[in-house]
Amino acid sequence: MLTHTQLNPPFLALVVSGGHTSIIDVRTFADMETISRTRDDAMGEAFDKIGRLLGFDYPAGAALDKLAAAHNDQLVTLSATPALATANFPSAAIKDSLDFSFSGLKTAAINLIHKYDQRGEELPHAEFAAAFTNAAVGSIITRLQDIHAERNFKRLVVCGGVAANSHLRKALADFGETSNVEIFLPTLDLCGDNAAMIAAAAYYQAIIGDFAGTSLNARAGM
Repeated sequence: MLTHTQLNPPFLALVVSGGHTSIIDVRTFADMETISRTRDDAMGEAFDKIGRLLGFDYPAGAALDKLAAAHNDQLVTLSATPALATANFPSAAIKDSLDFSFSGLKTAAINLIHKYDQRGEELPHAEFAAAFTNAAVGSIITRLQDIHAERNFKRLVVCGGVAANSHLRKALADFGETSNVEIFLPTLDLCGDNAAMIAAAAYYQAIIGDFAGTSLNARAGM
């Protein structure tokens, strides 16, 4: 909303961050339905965890994105290295459901890192990062395709820290072009700005009179 000031519901929203991986049907600012969510790890948490295992400082997800881009500026498949070609990174898009589960993908990546370490072999970091990124981003696109087949939505709003991921942004642009869906992305400086996102959300809640009582306390996990 801060980037696209004329944007109003209805639209579908993809929220991808360190704590969330959700797809929300936004009918109005007061009427929203979560139609897809992660059942365990969030996409951003998985990126940060794997990035830290590769030796990157926080935010490791951003460094992982750059490393993947160094291998190939397009989404890649598991083909270049035999060991990685047989890694079989699983999709985080759960079958027979609209939900996600990134724990299996994260575990598969961790196991591959440990396998190389135990064998005393050097993991091809750039290809590994590209393969892992491909699997994670591909999971999001698969889910969006599933939901589009059901609902034929025309507008997709994307937010959260992972919205800054270059591979996700390109994949979303490709999805929008092939599916005739208009994609709304925040600028990179706003993707990880939690204060700006909270203020924007509060602004629209204030417009509709959605106020908490004076007894409300600060609860980080609410």
